[in-house]
Amino acid sequence: MLSMTLTPATGYVITGYSISASVSGVLKTPEKPPEANGTWVPGQASNEAVIYLPDAQGGLTSGRMNNVTTATPFEYGVHGLSISHATHLQFGTFANASAAYASWDDMFGTNKLSSYAKMDVSAPSLTIYTALAPVPEPETWGMLLAGVAVIGMVKRRKH
Repeated sequence: MLSMTLTPATGYVITGYSISASVSGVLKTPEKPPEANGTWVPGQASNEAVIYLPDAQGGLTSGRMNNVTTATPFEYGVHGLSISHATHLQFGTFANASAAYASWDDMFGTNKLSSYAKMDVSAPSLTIYTALAPVPEPETWGMLLAGVAVIGMVKRRKH
């Protein structure tokens, strides 16, 4: 888990962030041998990579890849934010691989063949997206000045 406080530079807002990595894996299950009979149970192999990102609203969102067998780029991000102040965030990744034997029964007992699963996550990178902080439109400034002028006139009449 990566924990950090992000603070946008003056005049900027954080609009999103993403984590990317290279994900690769191996999945191998044995072929049914000729001597296996009707009790054959195939082996199983699976892998999974997950990226967890804070949604900047107190929750988490995640992206995942399953059953990867070749080197594959993996990126997951949160966008559409407008963080203008220091914000503490936790980012995380998770990789898992599992395998189960293939088996069959005969008069000598249970026969097993190994399955194999592997998952690698390498070269992780955190990218933070920023933009210039929004500047009020001229109409907004005009409305603000008109409102201040009205308040000033009302106060002047009361005196």
